[in-house]
Amino acid sequence: MGNSFVFIVNPNAKSGESQYVWKRVESILREKGIEYEVFQTAAPEHARKLVKTVFKRSDFNGIIVAVGGDGTIHEVINGIESNHLPVTCLPVGSGSDFARGFQIPRKGKNFYDWLIDSRYSLDTIDLGIFQTETNEGKFVNNIGCGFDAVIAGSVNASPIKKWLNKWKVGKLVYVFFLIRHLFSFKPTSADILVDGQKNIFENVWFLTISNHPYFGGGMKISPFSHPGDGVFEMTVVHNLPRWKFLFLFITVFWGGHTKLKEVTLLKGQEYVIETKEPQPIHADGEIVGEGSFRVQIEKAGLNIVKPLKEPLT
Repeated sequence: MGNSFVFIVNPNAKSGESQYVWKRVESILREKGIEYEVFQTAAPEHARKLVKTVFKRSDFNGIIVAVGGDGTIHEVINGIESNHLPVTCLPVGSGSDFARGFQIPRKGKNFYDWLIDSRYSLDTIDLGIFQTETNEGKFVNNIGCGFDAVIAGSVNASPIKKWLNKWKVGKLVYVFFLIRHLFSFKPTSADILVDGQKNIFENVWFLTISNHPYFGGGMKISPFSHPGDGVFEMTVVHNLPRWKFLFLFITVFWGGHTKLKEVTLLKGQEYVIETKEPQPIHADGEIVGEGSFRVQIEKAGLNIVKPLKEPLT
């Protein structure tokens, strides 16, 4: 891998904090004489278009770096048309689950110097492919439907998130909307095919298919997931009394929810989900449709760059 970078900067990530981060990084790149290009996103889905433009150039052989949150890396992943060029991120977002899942520093002294000083390694991970009734695309963290997608949609559309980010407490917006929707959400039944095997669940609150353990800004929803093992894990929360949901929400931060009888874990390479009542669907926290959907795994479908476990000496 050469020391050539294309940075895709989301200037609105974490209420504009990404611009501050980018200015620091750019000054060091210039100081060290490192070759780079930078593109600023101007609207939703712009990052995807920018990456497609980069991939049309036959001369580019470097690293694509998303500067933003999980929504930015999701768009970048969906702009990639072949898996040979590596991607990574400098995480500036409220959630940053991609960074958690791949041990990329989210703050501190080593936030960006691992990348600039070439203290990184190339890893090949699995990639998710989804088809909804109206949409199709890729995901790298997780995909799901139900209560968590309702919260994700509300969070993404809310001006409260920007206000809380300014006070460094952006995660509280998830708690706010969880409580807001807790008493109005209606669970539904779901038929789930896992590698052709049918499973029927009643009163499903939500289901999540995971590529690594984290979702929702650090919740360990799928503690047994590994992004390079060739399978996805599904977490189904069903027949859960409303009063018990807050208890589950607390335990999910360390994976304790997996011991509850209302949580079922499944594992497979291909999923088909049909719910009795249409539910919103999210991929990497972005709403991508509602109703039935299909998920397949593309083994070793993405090259990513992440820090070396031990710095070079």
